[in-house]
Amino acid sequence: MSPRRPICALPLSRPPLVWLPLVCLLLCGLAASAFAAPRVLDARLDDSPAAVRDAARARLAELIGQPLEPAALAAAVRALGQLPGVGGVSVEQARVGPGVTLEFSHDGRPRRVADVRYVVDGEALVPDAGWRLHRRLEAGAGVFLSAGERHHPHLLARDRASITEWYRDRGHRDAAVAVDVALTDDLATITWRVRRGPIFRVERVAVQGLPEGIEATGLRTVAEELLSAADVERDRRVLTDRLCRAGHPRAAVQVTTHRLAPTVNAVEEAMTERLAVTFDATPGPPVTTGRVQIVGRRVPWPIQARLALVEGQPFCPAVVEQARKQVAAFLREVGVPDPRIGAHTLTRLRPDGQRVTSVTFDIRRLADAHIERVWFAGNRVTREDVLRQLSAVTEGELYRQGAVDATVQALRRSGLFRRVSAEVIEGSSPDRVFLTFRLQEREALGFDVTNARLILRNVDIMAWPEDFAAFEQGRAFRGAGQRVDLTGQPDRQSIAGRDDFVTRYVVTRSALARQTTSNAGFDAEWWTLTAGGGLKLLETSITAVLLGELEYVTTTAKGGAVLPVFEGDRITGAALLDARLDLTRRDDERIQYVGVEAGLVGRFGGALDGAESTWLDTLGRVRVHIPIWRTRRGQHLVARFSARNRAVFAFAGEDADLPAHRRLFPQARGYSRGDLGLRFALPDGDTLDLGGLHALDGTIELRIPLPFGRRNALSPFVDAASVGDAPEELREDVATAVGLAFAFSFFRERIEGVVWGAFPLREDADATYVGGSLGGNF
Repeated sequence: MSPRRPICALPLSRPPLVWLPLVCLLLCGLAASAFAAPRVLDARLDDSPAAVRDAARARLAELIGQPLEPAALAAAVRALGQLPGVGGVSVEQARVGPGVTLEFSHDGRPRRVADVRYVVDGEALVPDAGWRLHRRLEAGAGVFLSAGERHHPHLLARDRASITEWYRDRGHRDAAVAVDVALTDDLATITWRVRRGPIFRVERVAVQGLPEGIEATGLRTVAEELLSAADVERDRRVLTDRLCRAGHPRAAVQVTTHRLAPTVNAVEEAMTERLAVTFDATPGPPVTTGRVQIVGRRVPWPIQARLALVEGQPFCPAVVEQARKQVAAFLREVGVPDPRIGAHTLTRLRPDGQRVTSVTFDIRRLADAHIERVWFAGNRVTREDVLRQLSAVTEGELYRQGAVDATVQALRRSGLFRRVSAEVIEGSSPDRVFLTFRLQEREALGFDVTNARLILRNVDIMAWPEDFAAFEQGRAFRGAGQRVDLTGQPDRQSIAGRDDFVTRYVVTRSALARQTTSNAGFDAEWWTLTAGGGLKLLETSITAVLLGELEYVTTTAKGGAVLPVFEGDRITGAALLDARLDLTRRDDERIQYVGVEAGLVGRFGGALDGAESTWLDTLGRVRVHIPIWRTRRGQHLVARFSARNRAVFAFAGEDADLPAHRRLFPQARGYSRGDLGLRFALPDGDTLDLGGLHALDGTIELRIPLPFGRRNALSPFVDAASVGDAPEELREDVATAVGLAFAFSFFRERIEGVVWGAFPLREDADATYVGGSLGGNF
């Protein structure tokens, strides 16, 4: 890997050979190119088991599209080293087009560093002195390998370059560093052997060859300071950039040094070489910016007028790149995240001898590009095959923005992630792109205080490990997208599981529940077992699940009450169809802001043991989201309309043959559950609210996002509900309420919930003025 801060070669001979300036110019040009930190286009791990490759791919995805920085590369090496079966990691780089590809390899032998020792100028440092030197190197050079760390050949090479540079930055221009590594089965002892050489100090600095008007101020290389090759290289680049921006794009700056009389520095106790440093500039012919035009997509004139590149001004490639970024920023603001903006230059010579360079920015359409690689970054737990099921894009096909958006929406809709975004960068050629979906996962453990529910999401309940060590490696019960809900209310206990990722198109559901109810008219208990599977389409936008249901119920009347409720014991069987449509879009906070949701649940059942009974239970619901306004943060003010209509029909037997829990209660904030039910007289003169056979409820609300935090909002609302034993009765007594709800999300979405206050408009009902729910994730 290239050094962190490239250093230009400094010829010390006097006078220099004819070819030496050319060599220096070439080396400095290569150094400047390396300093530009090319972007990572691809990263692969060599032959390894499939599970290791999948896990490595998720970790390496963090590098894709990012500048190749030593710290990021070291973090990737360390992350790979934590995978089972991966030992010491090495990295090979290859330049491809505008970026680099990385090939990671490993030896399968995980070792840790037992000790780090230092030998300086042939003298072994005692442990205390070595420890102090190591701490200075950690702070100044950024070395990665210390006692207790995993040993990786790549980090060893990185540390060697860093230590060498650290000494050279402190005047030891000829410093050389070698390393000895003593390996045992699981330990490595590292010995750094440093030959510092003489100290070089700057006696005087000269800058020559600069055209009039260009100042040589702000240089880090100054007289009476230790020579730092990195500072010399930085000063050379600064002068070259000043020449370029003054209209000399072919300018070159050569650095030469001349030895003066050496001295012995009593303080440094070493031979000090004194140098005269000269920056010799060759400006080259001046160039003026010619016509600047943009093709491929219309960019408004005010945007073009504000570009850094102006016709008639000095021409410099750095200014061209600055203008290209301005055009890209405008495109992002108008919803075109197109990074492939080519800059083509043409230089011509005028009769007066002036060179003029015209620039054309070519905005290419992504529809003309093929997807070379799809990456998922941030999925520390979620398996990649789950992510692929949610993806509407594949390698090799044409880039389609609609497919990218559909994938982002499917990932947000899955409930597995807090944040999802897509990033597009140019691939190995102009007609290829790399696509990275950046994810932030939700925690595996959630809870719902209001409903006494524990939620375990993104698990794999079929992945019971063969040995206990698998727990330590984090592979047990994780990553398959499955969900388990455990409910422990006083009147309801249940366990429910769902797997939306059996295959790309198949889902499964299962649940076991026990419920009880007790009031002045009866006591009831019922057990329900549900299991089945279904299909999903369009990245889970449409699901249809067919379930089988087996239920046992027992009901006991109290005090001779005669109610339209089945009494006794019964076993029933039912077939259930649950179809859902979700054609909504979610913003960056996973809030639905546009589109429609619809659902239909039908349950047809009958008695398997007990009195004859056949019934049909139907539920239809619809919810519409209409965006009204969008904030600068990307939040949406949304109007929402929702309605639910549920009905139960008895085909054999009387209505009284239905169990009590089959009767329906609508929902409206401001009223308790029992207030919205049909009332029946009891023998003792009291009344009992008992749900009807038809129920209707709906809500109109306006969600107003708040400027602090994520997912916080105020929502004024109007609720309405009605119940009856016949459809025409629903219009006779409608209960309405108005109120305000506050949805909150605190501590980075660890704690979430909603509180509301409502005022019921029906006078004969007992009011429930406040309510809410609370949950969280850990």
